[in-house]
Amino acid sequence: MVEEEATSGPRFRLLYDGRCGLCGRFAGPAGRLDRQGRLALLPFDDPLAAVDLARLPDEKRYSAFHLVAPAGRIRSGEEAVLPTLDLLAGGKELAAVLRLAPGGELAVRGAYRWVARNRTTLERLFPDSRDRRKSCDVERDGG
Repeated sequence: MVEEEATSGPRFRLLYDGRCGLCGRFAGPAGRLDRQGRLALLPFDDPLAAVDLARLPDEKRYSAFHLVAPAGRIRSGEEAVLPTLDLLAGGKELAAVLRLAPGGELAVRGAYRWVARNRTTLERLFPDSRDRRKSCDVERDGG
């Protein structure tokens, strides 16, 4: 569950690969579902994202999306899915159900890993995102 940092004040930062069409397709709805304005969406090449990315080991930096809490804690990839849901409209309830359901958290982690492994194939489902995709850092770095 997202800590007390999810109240008012500084925003969480969602760092994602802005050159990856699939990543952008997930960031867009996250922004729309952030009805309380607690989430700043920052592509990896944003100067503000660079500060947080520099704190991560090289091999982890571009291998997944990252959720950075206002106090500085960084969760990445599958570890960041449920805390990100906690910040979105309707997501807190969904995240709570997934945490309580037997195998729910494991299923979320497995689903994230599956999407990450199959992102090139999944890109074909979003042809307009493939057109704007220069390269996907996650794909290139094998994460």
